[in-house]
Formats: sequence, C-alpha cells, structure tokens
Amino acid sequence: MPNMIYICLRSTTDWKNEKVFLEQLKDDFKPKVEVWNSVFNMPYNIFRHRIKEIAQLNLSRVENAICATIDEVPDASVVVPVDDDDWLSPALGNVLETELEDNKTGYYWERDFLELSPSFVIKAGRFVLYTMAGRKRNIWTCSTNNYAVVKNDSLLHLLKSHVAASEYFDSEKDKVKLIDGHLSIMNRTLASQTSLGWKKPGISKRELTRKYNSYLGLYSGIKLPELSWCEPYVKMMQDLMDELRLK
Repeated sequence: MPNMIYICLRSTTDWKNEKVFLEQLKDDFKPKVEVWNSVFNMPYNIFRHRIKEIAQLNLSRVENAICATIDEVPDASVVVPVDDDDWLSPALGNVLETELEDNKTGYYWERDFLELSPSFVIKAGRFVLYTMAGRKRNIWTCSTNNYAVVKNDSLLHLLKSHVAASEYFDSEKDKVKLIDGHLSIMNRTLASQTSLGWKKPGISKRELTRKYNSYLGLYSGIKLPELSWCEPYVKMMQDLMDELRLK
C-alpha cells in the first residue's frame, strides 16, 4: 500500500502472563519488581499490562497507519518505532504522508514528555508537562517515539535504539527532515525504569512510596493545549493510578 505508515513496537513483553513475564525479567530489575509487589495492591506486571492496553488503544486510532511487527513491514516503508507505553497523535500517519520526500530516510518532530519534573518535585512537589523546547537540547534528537525511519537493512538498528537513531539524525542532516508539530508523547509512568531508578541497583519501599504519592497528582487537572488529542489517555492513566493502592 503506497505511503502507508507502519507503527512497530520495540518490545514484545507479555505483561499479563506472570509466568512468562518473570521468565523474561532481567535479573537486575527483579529486586525492584519485588519491592513494587510488596508495596502495592496491584502487581507490577499487571500495572504495566494496563499501561500497554491504554497505549494499544491509542495506537489503534492513528489514521493512515498500521500496527505491525518489523518483519511484516515491506522494505522502503516508513516505520515509527515505539515502546509499549508510548502515545501517538491520531494525525501522525496523515502528517507523515504529506511530508514524505524521495531523498529523505528519516523524519522527526518535537519531543514531548508526560512525567514529573525533577526540579519541581524537589522544590515544590508540583507537576508539569514539559517539552524539549523548555529543556536543554544536549541529550538526544530522537527519543523513544518522536521519529520515523524508511525501512532498509542498513537502517534497521535505528528502529531498535533511539540513541543510534539520534547519532544518525545528527550526522546525516541532509537525509532527515524536521516536521513541525506535537505528534507523540512519552508517558513516563511510576513503573518506568527511569522512575524506578535507572542504573540504580534497587529502590527502597520508602522511596517508592514517596514517588507514588507524587505521581498520584500527575494525571489530574493537566491542561494540554498543544496535545489535546491525548486527554482521553491521561484520564485513563488517572483512573489507573486511582486503582493503585498501598498495601
């Protein structure tokens, strides 16, 4: 199908099946899952399964796009790689189609994050939605879900790693195109590896409880004028957080 956009998940984790989930779980992350399960009424894998369900609903509503595995995508097709907690604008497929150029192998747009702002949490316990426009631009051009790549054998590694994609986009500027707009959002939840302490060996019950109390207010009362398309999913996340309780 000409100009069809494909959405491909990087991860195939089976969150709902506890046995399979535990078999797939990396050893260095197991202690954090154990702490989570000792603190909350909802097991970690079920919470992540619910997050994935919200994301899948969101992805199913992207117009002019097909969710598929990378092996199912025809060569020369445009692929948007995502994690299983990422959200995309329903307009993304149509916008990308109008922006395609024969000499371009990559496309990217504004990076938007829904997460606790570390500085605000430390200073005032407040919550914000902020974009990379308000942050230092010295990290990555590509985050987990703000870029698309034309599929070919030489570029497959860009679909698996946003770090590799950033290096390519930064070094091959004539082959990539910046698209204006807020077309995706990274939903960095309480259960994300970053929230649970990226590169840290573990997390204490006290620290996890503190993070939980901060996250309770993240999804309530947020105004998203540039990202109004994601408001239904913000409400779903608020409902999910309302279900998550301390034991």
